Amino acid sequence: MSLLDLILGKGGQIVTALTPAECHARLSAVIGPDFDYTDGPDIRGHITPDGGVLRQRSARGNDLRSEFSFSVRATDTGSRIVWRAGMSWFIWIFSAVWLCGVLAIGGPAAWNGLSTGRYGHALALFAVLALFCFTVLVGRIMARAGGDEMARFVTRTIDGRMVS
Repeated sequence: MSLLDLILGKGGQIVTALTPAECHARLSAVIGPDFDYTDGPDIRGHITPDGGVLRQRSARGNDLRSEFSFSVRATDTGSRIVWRAGMSWFIWIFSAVWLCGVLAIGGPAAWNGLSTGRYGHALALFAVLALFCFTVLVGRIMARAGGDEMARFVTRTIDGRMVS
């Protein structure tokens, strides 16, 4: 999974012979509420008859997990679910603010250090390492909790098959 995949998200489609109401009933029966911190199902979220958003429960309370959003459309032979998995908008905003903070604080400090010759290389190395580590860590965390697992969960629950 590349960084571009993280930005744009990954999508696909699932088809099933069930009606949208039957898909809603089956998914509602196996997922837990979005912000319930007690023991319960590993898949959390909220669903409506037209779609919903699912997240996989994390033992460490990791907010950097993928968000699986989907819409359900009726077809002549049942239903078609169009889904997308990626970071939530909140995480993207938080990440942008965090990176801007690192650049706003580390950038001038590194520039000052480089221009005076004092600790410049260490500060520049820190800024580069901070950006690299953030990108790699977020990328690896998101790749680990990717949408394929959620898509398989939804496919099994509604007796469907992935078409793309």
